[in-house]
Amino acid sequence: MARLVLNAEEMRALDRLAIETIGIPAPVLMESAGRQVAEVAHGLLGRTGRILVLAGVGNNGGDGLVAARHLKERGHELRVVVIGAPERASPDFRLQLEIWLRLGGTITTITEEAFDLASEEALSEAVRSSELLIDAIFGTGLSRPLSPKMMRIITTTDLSPGPTVSVDVPSGLDASSGQELGAAVHADVTVTFQLPKLGLLQHPGRFLAGRLEVVDIGIPLSLTAQLPTFDTAAELLDAEDLERALEPRLPDAHKGTFGHVLIVAGVPDRPGSALLAARAAARVGAGLVTIGSDEETIRRLSPAFLELMGATLGARSIELPHLLAALDGKRALVLGPSLPPSQVAEYLASLLGQLSVPVVLDAGALGSISDLSVLHAHAEETVLTPHPGEAATLLKRSVAEVQADRPGAARELAERSRCTVVLKGAGTLIAGPSGRLGIVDRGHPALATAGTGDVLAGVIGGLLAQGLPPRRAARAGALLHAIAGERAAKLGGEKRLVASDLLEHLMQDLDPES
Repeated sequence: MARLVLNAEEMRALDRLAIETIGIPAPVLMESAGRQVAEVAHGLLGRTGRILVLAGVGNNGGDGLVAARHLKERGHELRVVVIGAPERASPDFRLQLEIWLRLGGTITTITEEAFDLASEEALSEAVRSSELLIDAIFGTGLSRPLSPKMMRIITTTDLSPGPTVSVDVPSGLDASSGQELGAAVHADVTVTFQLPKLGLLQHPGRFLAGRLEVVDIGIPLSLTAQLPTFDTAAELLDAEDLERALEPRLPDAHKGTFGHVLIVAGVPDRPGSALLAARAAARVGAGLVTIGSDEETIRRLSPAFLELMGATLGARSIELPHLLAALDGKRALVLGPSLPPSQVAEYLASLLGQLSVPVVLDAGALGSISDLSVLHAHAEETVLTPHPGEAATLLKRSVAEVQADRPGAARELAERSRCTVVLKGAGTLIAGPSGRLGIVDRGHPALATAGTGDVLAGVIGGLLAQGLPPRRAARAGALLHAIAGERAAKLGGEKRLVASDLLEHLMQDLDPES
């Protein structure tokens, strides 16, 4: 079952439901959370050792104090540094601090106001002398930029010679967007509670979190159905998304059963994109695949067609009457790889107004769109596959703004275009005008090479041709593409991977955990 992924506000709402609606006391949840952190920390060391806990004065720090108590009971040597003034602490933090002190624990306090070179050196020495560091300074509630002094405190954690365990999220990270709020802890392991946080699955948060351990602290997951945003919350894509998309074939099936997709792509000096998309569509099971392009591109590609077919859609460029004629009998269209945006712009609006099949718009087709309203004529049957630069152009903002809030950008583009949007990149996102945001927590940096986007467009087109609704085809296609990238990189090396390497791995083994 796909796992929900919550942003910071949604997680706070879930906490409130657990505490205020069904009556689980907050200290009970804190006890469970801290004990789970202690288990992970103890397992990392595998023996007793020197552990430093950096605890803020909020509930995240309270979790850290619980962890310190359990680790002390297991024989570890604990040192606790409280970051902040105890008189400003949350009630639950104060409760845990009292318990810690009554058990003979001690603390050192560092306040932001009094943080100077001497206290910085003392903190640095404490970090350097530890064998494991537990970061419990800030949790999901942090949303403001850090002060210069707090950034210096955070960056001191980089001096740790042993592993760093972050409690719920690395301190300094925005739990919703995954962006650093000036500086953030670089954890080896992040122990996050009950459900993954959206910012832990988007870079740089995904990188800063290290290995992600999602632990149960006793909040009933049935409560998520009471969240106001339950129907549109994010979720991780998993094996079920593939199982629903790739059902077993019946014994009496034939090639017509699995649809015919038209790949309109390529120009004479860049014909390979059409071939990559077409072969990807065939590899994921489309019964028939035709490449449509200008006369010279088709001539150059024809020796490599093998099981593919070709259609000339114009002498020097794609012409709308030929394109519409070629769509006869097709179940899906992929439009855009390597096509000049200026040429696509000449016919895109007319084409969308006459289409009767779902379409994937990629590359040059995306670059041809100056007004998102042009997509409304065919909106629900359209899948957009932008990389961050294309998404920025479509939203009329900078790439930095898109990357600073990828979930927000994907959702906004889907809402304004009324299409299904596949926002490519590390942690590919699939958004629709309504419904859940899908997250692909798979893939490999080796996918950052020419042609892999063409393969993705073809994969989605091939699934559309088999009758999958656009949202399901986009989700399954993005997951298949990411898994194929991982496998290809593992076998061939990340620096040697080229887009065509993905093809043989697309349907090799449908277990996404393999």
